[in-house]
Amino acid sequence: MSDQAIVVELADERDALALSLLTRDEIESGFGWNYRPDRFKALMREKETVVLVARAEPSQTSDVAGFGVMNYGVKDAHLRLLATAPTHRRRGIARRLLAWLEKTARYAGIQSIHLEVRQGNSSALAFYHSLGYLKKKLIADYYRGPNGLSENAWHMVKNLSTTRSLEL
Repeated sequence: MSDQAIVVELADERDALALSLLTRDEIESGFGWNYRPDRFKALMREKETVVLVARAEPSQTSDVAGFGVMNYGVKDAHLRLLATAPTHRRRGIARRLLAWLEKTARYAGIQSIHLEVRQGNSSALAFYHSLGYLKKKLIADYYRGPNGLSENAWHMVKNLSTTRSLEL
């Protein structure tokens, strides 16, 4: 499948289960399951939140290639979730999703985007760093799971007023 076959659009409630399962398996792995379908549906209804989906075929909500969730404030935005399905990795999908979200943030007058990444997720840290996000603070035990399991997170920030926008 070519990159041109990927369509990026706003998610709707029919996507909630697929997004929830992808989050459970790829983001929350080892830390329980917090982003269940009902939570995604609630996020989609929030005025200050965008839930974006990339799909391989626009007519099929079951083939979710990736997604992103961002909350927009007055001056800052927070990237809550960003994931690509394992079968669709290395095709620029996460970059396209993030470019869309950043472009929207710029139009809204947002000055910076914040996010957290597991300390041990070297590929995600490298990805965000390559796009201009900088490590600002290590947060101890940010991710907490069952049986006392926890992991530190890097808080990363991108200042939109001093960086060029990503091309879609």
